[in-house]
Amino acid sequence: MVTGSLKILVPLYLTYIVFLFSAFFIFIPQQKKQLMDHKKETIRQLTNIALSLLSELENKAVQGQISPEHARENAINQIRNMRYGAEGKDFFWINDMHPFMIMHPYRPDLVGTDLSSFKDPAGKRLFQEMVDLVEKQNAGFVDYLWQWKSDSRRIVPKISYVKGFKPWGWVIGTG
Repeated sequence: MVTGSLKILVPLYLTYIVFLFSAFFIFIPQQKKQLMDHKKETIRQLTNIALSLLSELENKAVQGQISPEHARENAINQIRNMRYGAEGKDFFWINDMHPFMIMHPYRPDLVGTDLSSFKDPAGKRLFQEMVDLVEKQNAGFVDYLWQWKSDSRRIVPKISYVKGFKPWGWVIGTG
């Protein structure tokens, strides 16, 4: 009687264990990677849209329609107000190639600050890494720790896409 039950229960439990193993070690990681790849592509495209705004303003300045200072000012104001995401709290920031912070909507305390030795909570010199990446490849992804949107008390892992805008020596990014 016990052996008859075991003949039914053992394959049943083995099937269940194989299913759980597959779900946790194959399916879920694959779904997570696909979701992350999609998010990376989205922030890359959004950054390119913001850069097209910079290009348009740069062209107006080159053609003499507006001053270079007004073009930069206009770009900063427009990008500061650009938001996306489900809650409308995802944002862009701008720093230069030194790096000095030019604009950050949630951290105005950093504007005008030399960020070359600024470190995230794990000790990563993230803005210097972003500048180095732009110098080498003009664009790419950087991972680091940062505050959750506008909540400076909540620190989370983050991946951002940064891209250089050579005419003004700027780095624009979002994550």
